[in-house]
Amino acid sequence: MAAFVLAVIVDGQRLGQEVCIDAGLINVCLKHLQESIYNDAKTEPLFLQWMCLCLGKLWEDLTEAQVLGFQPDAPVIFRPLLSQSHPEVRAASIFALGTLLDFGFDTSRDDIGGVEDYDDEEKNEGRIHNEEPFKCCF
Repeated sequence: MAAFVLAVIVDGQRLGQEVCIDAGLINVCLKHLQESIYNDAKTEPLFLQWMCLCLGKLWEDLTEAQVLGFQPDAPVIFRPLLSQSHPEVRAASIFALGTLLDFGFDTSRDDIGGVEDYDDEEKNEGRIHNEEPFKCCF
């Protein structure tokens, strides 16, 4: 329940994000995720789901938080969650990774497609491609 409350506090609230960052919430959440994943006891999937959502909302559109998320190797911590048996946990971990890797991009823009911003010549020259998107993480 606490992870849910924290996710709501940081959801689109810059002040909430900053206060939680100053309190060290990123490291606390990552530590709990890491311990839950490598602990032999069964961890409640709802707990994992809300921890991922909390982290995703915490570093969403906030470069300072994204930098802090990369320091303790967050992508490596999320890796086992991508193969969880519960789809909600997998989806939440993908959301958290997506917001973490959305480093330096403006996600609040109105135009959804980003590739349309480039002309056909740039596309044909092969400047816009990403052959291995998560190679750095795994």
